[in-house]
Amino acid sequence: MLDTTKAKLKKIGAYVGLIIVVLAIIVMFFLGFFIKHGVQQITPLLTKTSATLGKCFVFPPTGYFNMHEFTLGNPEGFDAPHSIKFNDITVRVSVPSVLSDVIIVDEVTIDGGDITVQQGLLSNNLTTILGNLESFVKTEKEEESKETPEEIEKKGGKKICIRKLTISNTTIGFSLKGMSSRAPIPLPSITLENIGATPQDDGTMREDGVTLVDAIAEVLESIITGSLEAVKNIDVSGMASGAADATSNAVSGATDAATNAASGAADAASDAVSGATDAIGNLFGGSKK
Repeated sequence: MLDTTKAKLKKIGAYVGLIIVVLAIIVMFFLGFFIKHGVQQITPLLTKTSATLGKCFVFPPTGYFNMHEFTLGNPEGFDAPHSIKFNDITVRVSVPSVLSDVIIVDEVTIDGGDITVQQGLLSNNLTTILGNLESFVKTEKEEESKETPEEIEKKGGKKICIRKLTISNTTIGFSLKGMSSRAPIPLPSITLENIGATPQDDGTMREDGVTLVDAIAEVLESIITGSLEAVKNIDVSGMASGAADATSNAVSGATDAATNAASGAADAASDAVSGATDAIGNLFGGSKK
C-alpha cells in the first residue's frame, strides 16, 4: 500500500514538473512579444523620442532571446537619423523564474552599435534625452510616494532583475546641428551588474527586482552618461570655427568668382565698344579720301 502511494506521488510529481516546464516554455514565447512591445511602448514615454525594435527570436528551452535593430530616435529640434542604434541584443533568462514574481535575467549582451551626439545651440540630443528620462522617473517616484501599500500591492505586475549587462563594439559620431558628423570614435565597453538587486550584509544579493520602466531607465542613463563622457573633450568651438571658416571661404570664393566674371564682362564690353568706335572712325575716314 505504501509503495503504491509513493508511486502515485512520484507520478503526480512528474506530471506537475512537466506542466511547469510546458507553462514556462509558453510564457517564454509570450515573454519575447511582451519584451518587444514593452520596449517600443515604454521607451518613448521615458525619452520623448521614437523607439523601434526589429525581429525577436526566442529559444524557450535555453532561455535565450535574440533581438535585432534597436533604434532610438531624436527629441524634437534634432535632425540626426538616430541617437542610439544597436545591431544585436542577446538576452539569457532563467527559465524557472518566468513563473515567479521576479524574472531573473542572467545576462544581456549588446554587440555592435552606433551612437550620435548632435550638438545644438544650448544642448545636445543626449543631454536632452537624459533630462526627459530624469523628469519622467522623478514624476513616477512622486506618484508612487502618494500610494498606499495596498494600492502598490494591488498594481502587482512582474519585476525584473538583470545580473549582468554588457555593451561592446559601439562607436560614437559627433556633429553640430545641420552639419555632417566627424569621424566616429569607439565607445569604451559598458558593464552593469545587479540591476534590481540589493546587496546584503553577508555579501549576497537580494533580488527583489525592479519594474521594466526602471530597468530601461537605468540602462539608458548608463549608456548616455558613458557616451557623453567619451566626447567631453571634443573641441566644439573649433568645429564651429572650422565650419564658419569653410563657409566664409566658400562665400569669399564665390564673391571673387563673381567679381572676376563681372570684371571680365566689363573688359569685354569695353573692348567691343572701342572696336566699334575704331571701325566707325575708319569708315568715315575712308569716305573723306
